[in-house]
Amino acid sequence: MDLSTSFRGGRVPSLGIVGAALWIAWITIIYSTDLALGESGASQQSTSSAFVFSTCALGITLIVLSFVPTWTRRHLLGSTPLAISSCVTAAATLVVLNGASVSFGVFAVCSAITGCTTALVALRLAMVFSEVESRSMLMGMGSALLLGVLIYAFAMMLVLCDLMIPAAIMLILLIPLSVFCLNLEEAEYNILEVAPPVEENKMRPSAMLIRLAVFAAMSLFLLSLTRGYYPLLIESSAFTVSRCVVAIGLVLVTLMIMIAAWVSSRDAAFGTLCYTLLVACVLVVLVLALLKINATVLGDGSSILFGVTCICLWALLCRMSFRSGVDAVRIVGLGFGAASCSR
Repeated sequence: MDLSTSFRGGRVPSLGIVGAALWIAWITIIYSTDLALGESGASQQSTSSAFVFSTCALGITLIVLSFVPTWTRRHLLGSTPLAISSCVTAAATLVVLNGASVSFGVFAVCSAITGCTTALVALRLAMVFSEVESRSMLMGMGSALLLGVLIYAFAMMLVLCDLMIPAAIMLILLIPLSVFCLNLEEAEYNILEVAPPVEENKMRPSAMLIRLAVFAAMSLFLLSLTRGYYPLLIESSAFTVSRCVVAIGLVLVTLMIMIAAWVSSRDAAFGTLCYTLLVACVLVVLVLALLKINATVLGDGSSILFGVTCICLWALLCRMSFRSGVDAVRIVGLGFGAASCSR
């Protein structure tokens, strides 16, 4: 299927999908693999530390920028600022990959820098996906996730074959390539045109947005606890298999969401679908906890549900922006930022 054509009712920019896929691949590789340079290799502790510092910085940056959406569009989301920030991300990623060779302070600062700079990519993608109707947005997000998982699988293959340098080079280039695609997409669709002013009451966070952000933050916090601790309870070989199971699970869930969106009518309640999936994620975690199953199954399930929760949250936030007319920088920045801080 040509991704530049209409997904039954709305144009999904193919370059935006590719840019999102590269961003997703960067997230999954740097936060989920033991990829590192240097003789000492990587450790689960360094991967976990990078995740904490980077996601906290991501959340804080998104929340701060959500209060100045017009300024953010004009000064941070243009082609030149994004290109510069992508180069900074690449340099910081290189330092994180050499975490064993630098001091902990430098490692922490560079991990935080990756979160701050990729926040700009997230906001730019929010602008892209909030400009199309809900069905096309879900199809585009699903396509991006599937492509991102394929890139992640390729990186995992390189790591398992001890080809660390090629895998590291690929990881370092992912964000610059993502920004390159988004900048080309800007030239074609003029996505950075400043949004028209909205009424003052729409500029304040709505009660629905606050409830959604709190609900997602609590869910992601609980899922993150499980994702963070279960690798310590299993062997490293089992953890490698676990990551493959999680990737396959995410692909299957994404395909089901895409099929549901494809067969539904244009005026279907996609917001209700995503919200139902959020509630279902919480119920599944509760059932898994009550059953007292082994750590591997609980970890796999929590990791898959973590990804589904992030997908549904992103979709709901983009839909709220599309339906209300409020700048996506404000809504996605505040909602996704609050959820990111909880991770």
